[in-house]
Amino acid sequence: MAIKEKGLDQELAEQFLKKYPESGILETPAYNTEIKFTLSESGQKRDEYFMEYQKRLTSVVVALGTALSTVLNNPTGDFDVREVIEPFSDAGRLMVGLHHQLTEARIAFIQPGLTKPVKNVIKENKTGKFLFGEKLSEQFKEVRSMEKMAQPLRKPPMNKFKTYKWPARQMNLNCQSQCQKGNN
Repeated sequence: MAIKEKGLDQELAEQFLKKYPESGILETPAYNTEIKFTLSESGQKRDEYFMEYQKRLTSVVVALGTALSTVLNNPTGDFDVREVIEPFSDAGRLMVGLHHQLTEARIAFIQPGLTKPVKNVIKENKTGKFLFGEKLSEQFKEVRSMEKMAQPLRKPPMNKFKTYKWPARQMNLNCQSQCQKGNN
């Protein structure tokens, strides 16, 4: 299950895309140039990932179709079993690689909304039954206890901006004598 954890090697994925190319009905649609200019840079990047997913999914379908065609075109069973097993195997690897890509996409989608301490906790976690690892709550408790233990060791934060208190201004209601002195 190395593909599930690390993803499909890019070179191998490209070989599969060439071996089982898009054709006909299942071609990945490009977006209209008018729409491309309305998308933000991140929107365009996200769409490129979606297009890559579609291309890989199309290759899976083509690989399965190749294997099925071999079987259906030879009802007497007069074919080399490897002609069927290889496309099924390739399709399986492509699907597991796609599974990994979608898992990574989910993580990338969620991470910007997380705080820095949470990101630090999850960065080394491996996806398993849960997207961010199986012992996440234990890790949070551990981080909180470490932060509490470190609290007395930290310097108190310095106030970057010293507040200056101006003397209170006293208004003299009978200002004629003082006001006249200031005008002279």
